[in-house]
Amino acid sequence: MLSFKFSRRDAESITYGFDIGDVEISNDKETITTKNRTPDQGTMIYLLIVSLLDGLYELVEKKTKKKIEVIAPDSSFNFQLSIIKNKSISVQVGDKIMATLPINNFITCLLNEIEYFLTDNPLYESDPVYFDLINSLNQFKKFST
Repeated sequence: MLSFKFSRRDAESITYGFDIGDVEISNDKETITTKNRTPDQGTMIYLLIVSLLDGLYELVEKKTKKKIEVIAPDSSFNFQLSIIKNKSISVQVGDKIMATLPINNFITCLLNEIEYFLTDNPLYESDPVYFDLINSLNQFKKFST
């Protein structure tokens, strides 16, 4: 099992594309997160989602890469996604492999969490990150169906 969780640090404020937030990557045994780290590893959460979606497009749809590194904007937190035999995606944080899942399962897991996060934390159309996010999400949805 693998899960992602995205959150904003100031969940009560109006959403903004450069909001600082956190990501959690969990498997059955552990959770690795940007929360409560020294130095602080909070990230611009919407930009992280855009970067993750765009990287997955390169990895899975365009097949131009076998591995990508997702670097959390404004943070030192990062993780790697690797394609294995064109069938699975491996998620690695540092030297820990968190999970290896069939591509479709990984995409479903990630898309569900992103949509859950965006339902509770929508950006306004006037936000500078809005169209990047929507374009990345729509591109991701096209190839994942």
